[in-house]
Amino acid sequence: MNKKQLKSAVGALNQLFFSENSNQELGLQTLELYMDLGFKKDADLLAALLEEEGAYALISHIKVLDVAFAKEIEIALRDSRYTDAELMASDIEVKRFMNSVKEKNTYEVTISGIPVRFKDKSHAGIFRQFWSYFLYLDIDKTIKTIERVGIRTSDSQYFESINGSKKKNIFVKDGCWIYAHLTPKAMQKVYGKFLSGWEGEGTVTEL
Repeated sequence: MNKKQLKSAVGALNQLFFSENSNQELGLQTLELYMDLGFKKDADLLAALLEEEGAYALISHIKVLDVAFAKEIEIALRDSRYTDAELMASDIEVKRFMNSVKEKNTYEVTISGIPVRFKDKSHAGIFRQFWSYFLYLDIDKTIKTIERVGIRTSDSQYFESINGSKKKNIFVKDGCWIYAHLTPKAMQKVYGKFLSGWEGEGTVTEL
């Protein structure tokens, strides 16, 4: 990965691990994919980007998959301005992370040969995670697949029900939101429809 790609990956991981709709297990799976695509190429550059983006907490998640690489990042940060005490705090975060994933509703799928599991307390949460994953994985291919297979979209950020209440759709790009208010059965149909188009389009573009 070059600097621009690495910065994008850090932003995606921040969203998956620390946003309001975070998904710890999906974040870990995405991190593992990024590592296969060059995330570990330059520990010094990654350390600089983590500091620049305020994403130091990602080290604890990196440590779950590769302790040695996480230590390289910590050394780079120590050479900067971080203290041993601050770096040791990541060990505590690892333990918290490993205890944070609880059994919830799940949706499992194999994407380009890679098994991925989405978990959330609600089917709506899984639906949002599903789209977040693909939009971060390859936004151009995702948009093309949505358009090609005919996934239902809206030009409005909100769906307004008959009684006037508003519910938020899923943002794809300017002027395009995925209609998010479906029954679990309808969501399953959307998954299948999208994935058939995605796999038929070819492999994921390497980051």
